[in-house]
Amino acid sequence: MGDAVRLSADGLAKVLGDLEARLLSTIWRHDAPATARTVHELVVVEHDVALLTVVTVLNKLVDKHLLTRGKIDGLLHYTAALSPAEFEEYASRRLVE
Repeated sequence: MGDAVRLSADGLAKVLGDLEARLLSTIWRHDAPATARTVHELVVVEHDVALLTVVTVLNKLVDKHLLTRGKIDGLLHYTAALSPAEFEEYASRRLVE
């Protein structure tokens, strides 16, 4: 997670980029390991974004240790590394530090 805080943003976007926040929220709502294509299909309904962009941002969230990535039936699936409550606690601690 970056060190910048955007006070003008809503929710998760205060500490993540807008698309990062949207994708993490989508993974939480999906509540099961999801492929990038599944996440894209869920997000593109409300936010016009390319599949490749979704893949790139999902991988950035893996690099930030907010998502995990593993193969299921030969396809990469993404899962939240933290619950919403754990993320909120983590973000709050980072902001105080």
